Amino acid sequence: MKKHPREDLYSKSVDVDFDDPRVQELMRKTETLRLDQRGHLPTRPVLIRRASDPHDPGTPGVQIGKEDAGLAILATGQIFAVGEDMLLYCKGDGQGGIYRVEASRPGRRQEDAAQNIFITYARRRA
Repeated sequence: MKKHPREDLYSKSVDVDFDDPRVQELMRKTETLRLDQRGHLPTRPVLIRRASDPHDPGTPGVQIGKEDAGLAILATGQIFAVGEDMLLYCKGDGQGGIYRVEASRPGRRQEDAAQNIFITYARRRA
């Protein structure tokens, strides 16, 4: 096997003929694959309260990964409406804030379905 200098692996472009039947077959075989990195991301427990209801006792959840550019990914036992404001309380460090739901959907993993888990994407309000 011919060894290439490390920079060659990242600097060369490759032309792909997407009309090639072999490429189309490969694409068909991989179109249902999903990348799931959730198991490798840090998590922390949170409490989520609907901002519109001052008497809401809150729903426990888990923040998946670190907040990135104000976006928090949450795993919870309920679905939230897009555009809904929520109060997020992070257990342990006392951090949290007001977030607006951008998307909320049922989890796609088998264990999500078994435990009725929903994934919610919420952005911190300034």
